[in-house]
Amino acid sequence: MAEARLHLYAGDVAAAAKVLEEPEAQSDWVRTDSNTGLLFAAVEALVGFAEGRHDLILARLEQAIARAERMGLVVWLIELWLLQGQAYLGLERPAESAAVLTKARRAAEQSGSRKLLWQVLSGLADVAARDGNREQAELFRQAMEAETAYVAGHIADEQLRRKFLARTREWRIHDR
Repeated sequence: MAEARLHLYAGDVAAAAKVLEEPEAQSDWVRTDSNTGLLFAAVEALVGFAEGRHDLILARLEQAIARAERMGLVVWLIELWLLQGQAYLGLERPAESAAVLTKARRAAEQSGSRKLLWQVLSGLADVAARDGNREQAELFRQAMEAETAYVAGHIADEQLRRKFLARTREWRIHDR
């Protein structure tokens, strides 16, 4: 699954989709009964979004969210809610997107997961912008920029920090 995610980061959706088709990725254990299944759901969602299959991915995310809730895996919940918010936004359901992203924001703030918080704030900015609320969108973007600056300030490797900052400047929830 990590390989598929790396392909996605490089912009190669076809290669990521191919990893998802490999026999070990198709086992019931990986897909449903393990922490790896949560990673599978996240990667599958990202591939599905790139292919425009938001509706099909939404049901898969709901199953993964239920599993993460049962397991008490807060960081996974935040990431899955982020993806769920993206799915709702892709389906032109901004109210549902805002609700789930707000839940993700609260959890990210409570858990101190700044790595996910900036992404959630970006998603909330996109929802606000889509709803025509420019002021709110700008406030979310400013908060996102503060979080990315904080995260970047804790990346020791200069080259990695530059790459992170470059990606965050272009990153928007609907463009992932």
